[in-house]
Amino acid sequence: MTEEKAERPDQGEAVVPAAPSVVRDAPAAALGAIWHAAAHTLGMMMENAVAAQQQGAVISEAAANQGVMQIFSALGASPAGGKDKA
Repeated sequence: MTEEKAERPDQGEAVVPAAPSVVRDAPAAALGAIWHAAAHTLGMMMENAVAAQQQGAVISEAAANQGVMQIFSALGASPAGGKDKA
């Protein structure tokens, strides 16, 4: 092996051992990825909660509008302020 290196010094080993810093940093990188995924999941949960609240607000507004329309129709009044057909 040393003879081959003497002939071609620019050629490295085929199997390079892992650097100690890479092995040492692997648990921290894995934990960072877990925290990143958890933060992303929490963000999506908050987005879904906001969307559900907005949909609830639209539904409640539509229900209130429908109730007012029923009250006006029961009283025979025109909700738009227009003239009655009769």
